Amino acid sequence: MGGQTQDRSRAYQNFRIQRLLFRVAAGLIAPYKKPWLFPQALGIAEEVIRPVSDGGKIKYEQGVDPREICNLRYLTVIRERLSAALRPGEGPERFLPALDEYQPIGSTDGLNFNSPKDKCVPAIKSHPSHAVVDSGLERKICAVLDAADTNVEAWVKNHRLYLEIPYLYFGNTFRYRSDFVVRLTSGLTVLLEGKGDPNEEDDAEATAARRWVQAVNTWGGLGTWTHHICYDATSLKGDQGPGKVVHAV
Repeated sequence: MGGQTQDRSRAYQNFRIQRLLFRVAAGLIAPYKKPWLFPQALGIAEEVIRPVSDGGKIKYEQGVDPREICNLRYLTVIRERLSAALRPGEGPERFLPALDEYQPIGSTDGLNFNSPKDKCVPAIKSHPSHAVVDSGLERKICAVLDAADTNVEAWVKNHRLYLEIPYLYFGNTFRYRSDFVVRLTSGLTVLLEGKGDPNEEDDAEATAARRWVQAVNTWGGLGTWTHHICYDATSLKGDQGPGKVVHAV
């Protein structure tokens, strides 16, 4: 039809690593309207946008041209991930949560929901009598959390509790909802997530969860929290139970 085959050759020819670093750094400081932060942002970009083998954070699959990093898709992911990971430096500023004006602290009191019986399991250490499970892994996690030989004091499935954490993914805002909220006998509260095969969006969710946890812990109004991802329910048992695993996260 007289078409022309397109490839990456022109983009690769125009690739300049310094230009890429400047674009990322400019995107990081744009929301703050503080141009004097550009050198600091540039240093962060230079530290991250290097291959893992060179001390950076970028992992290239075998045979991938390193100049592929100039693809807008990857630039967007890098900028969003770095923006979500930024924290206040030394000084009077503190990293605090933005509380809901009308209901700053939620509760399981009065929680009521209808769900098919085959999607519910009875719960012993949970305030609601049952938990809604969406996968076999979640069903196994519920059994571990209710076991007598764990360090779990109480837990609840995060269903209709509206404990959600906003995050940005490719320019769109989504809300991350961990599968469980677990209180350990040590007093630590865990946002527990059951995961099958990980994907790219999981990283954005985990970054947002860690940012939320840090803000809540700085505030201190609800004790100490952490975030943990569970790929195998057996990893929560015995000596490697929730009390041991989550402290390492």
